Amino acid sequence: MIIIPGYENFAKIELLKKRHDDSKFYVETNEGKLFLLHTSDVKEYEHIKAEFDMMKRVSSTNIRMQQPVDFGLCDDGKRCFQLLTWCDGKEAANIIPKLREAGQFNMGEQAGMILQKIHTIHALESQKEWSACFKGAVDIRFKECHDRNLHFDDDKRIFEYFEANLDIVKNRPQCLRHNDFQLGNMIINNDTLIVIDFTNYDFGDPYEEFVHVTRTALNTPLFSVGVIKGYFGGDPPKEFWKLLAYYTICFLPEYIWWGAIFGQDEIDDRVAKARFIFETYTDKQNLVPGWYQNNI
Repeated sequence: MIIIPGYENFAKIELLKKRHDDSKFYVETNEGKLFLLHTSDVKEYEHIKAEFDMMKRVSSTNIRMQQPVDFGLCDDGKRCFQLLTWCDGKEAANIIPKLREAGQFNMGEQAGMILQKIHTIHALESQKEWSACFKGAVDIRFKECHDRNLHFDDDKRIFEYFEANLDIVKNRPQCLRHNDFQLGNMIINNDTLIVIDFTNYDFGDPYEEFVHVTRTALNTPLFSVGVIKGYFGGDPPKEFWKLLAYYTICFLPEYIWWGAIFGQDEIDDRVAKARFIFETYTDKQNLVPGWYQNNI
C-alpha cells in the first residue's frame, strides 16, 4: 500500500506504468478529483524534489500544464512521491495528424506560446558557458555511436562541421527547457493543448529545443510552423535558422543512436534521413527549410 498524505481519501488507485523502481498511478478521490501519482526509490529523492520545485516555477507562468500538487516521502521513508493533477484528453500525437491544416497550425501556435513562457525562466548564474556544455553533450553522442558501431558515410563530416562551427553557439543565452517538447508529451482537451512530463528538463540554449520541432515537421509541417510563429509572435530572426541548422546536424548521431532500440531496419531508415538532412542544410545558402517556406 502506498501511504501518502490524504491517501485515506483515495477511492481508486490504478497502476499505469512500472519500470525498475519507478511507478505511476491513476488516482481518484472520494470527491471526484483526479491525480497522477509518481513514486520512486528514496535514492531519487533529490532529483524528484528538484523536478517538483522546477514544475512549481513553471506553473507560476500560468501555462497550461500538469500542475504539481504535493511531494514527500512515503512507505515508511523507503520511497518518495510526486502528486500531479491528472490531464484529461487525448495524446496530441494521435490527434494532430488528423486535423485540417488550420487546426494543426492552431495547436502548434498554442504549443509555441507555451514554450516561450517556459523559456522565460533563466538558468542559474553558475551555469557553465553554453558552448562548453554543448561540446560535452555532442562528444558523448559521438562516443555512444562509436561504441555501438553505428556509423554512416557522413559521420566524419558531421563531426568536422560540429567543431568548425562551434563558435556560433558561444555565450548563447540559457534558460529552463522542457527538453522533450514533442507530440508525445502534449495532451489535447476541447481544442486546448496541455504540456506534460517535465522529467527530462534541463538548462541550455532555447533554440536547441526546436530540434524536436523539425522532426515533427516531417509529418505535420503546419503544426511546426505554428510552434515557431507562436513562439516568436511571427517569423523568427535570421539567426534562428542558422542556429537551428547547426543544432539539427549535431543532433543526428543521437537520432541514429536512439534508432538502435528498434532494430536494424530503423537504424537504416534513420541513417538515410540523417544523410538527407545533412546534405539539405550544408549544401544550401538559404537555411530556411522547405516545410516552413511552403506553409507561411
